[in-house]
Amino acid sequence: MLQLESERLFLREATESDLRTLLPVYLTNRQFLLWSNLSEYDLAASQRDLKEVWQTPGRCLLGIYRKNSDEAVGVADFLEHNPADGFPWLGLLIIHGAQQGQGLGRETYQRLAEHFQTDRGWAILRWVSSERTAQLSPFGAISASAQSRVTRAQSMLPPSV
Repeated sequence: MLQLESERLFLREATESDLRTLLPVYLTNRQFLLWSNLSEYDLAASQRDLKEVWQTPGRCLLGIYRKNSDEAVGVADFLEHNPADGFPWLGLLIIHGAQQGQGLGRETYQRLAEHFQTDRGWAILRWVSSERTAQLSPFGAISASAQSRVTRAQSMLPPSV
């Protein structure tokens, strides 16, 4: 079971018992619901999503928790090898709406990038990004196509990580 740690956060592979505490992360991110074409998202939907993660080889759903309180503050979902293009993908990184603006997304990404590069040997990572994320995030060099509302972006993982 994957477990990572950063200065303020624990990242650990999600289990079914985590879903109740992770559900508010999804519900406070309206953009996630819009992108997913969902009018609502509930515990049953999150259980279905977790089962899909488990059935997909190389896919991992991480809960992101504050170290000092074990409060769920985010979710990350990655895939080691996307059969469509052969690259690893970070499919989702969202932070609870009330926790945004504190650098938790940046801290999570930096810890994941370190893990991907050092522990897994990945040189390239792809992810889905919104225009807002592309403009505000320091997550490496984002391709020019990131200016569209929702794009695929490719970045070399930061060498300093």
